[in-house]
Amino acid sequence: MRRLFWIGIGAAAGASGTVWTQRRVKAQLDELGPEHMVAVAGRGAAVAGRGAKAVGRTVATALSEAVGEGRTAMADREVELKRKLLGHDALLDLRPDPPPRAIGTGGRGFPTSAERRGGK
Repeated sequence: MRRLFWIGIGAAAGASGTVWTQRRVKAQLDELGPEHMVAVAGRGAAVAGRGAKAVGRTVATALSEAVGEGRTAMADREVELKRKLLGHDALLDLRPDPPPRAIGTGGRGFPTSAERRGGK
């Protein structure tokens, strides 16, 4: 009889724990839903807007500058990784202000058809 009692207590505890866990997980998933993410992004944009206006910039300008800095950093990191991988500097530089190209390549990094035929 005692064993039956403790089996019942364990089953009840397990069932209630399962129900509690399911409710908790569902609440967390609801918090991560699209509506919540929009609200969080809106609050973040409002805070960024107040900070940007304090220094005389608009939110669009601040975001544009941030994206530009991110792209530049990404291109720099890509060049660095390719140099490490390939072991030389013969890379196509995709950064915003690439260095001048070699003479005789038509400004595109490879010879034009006229240059390959011996003209120009």
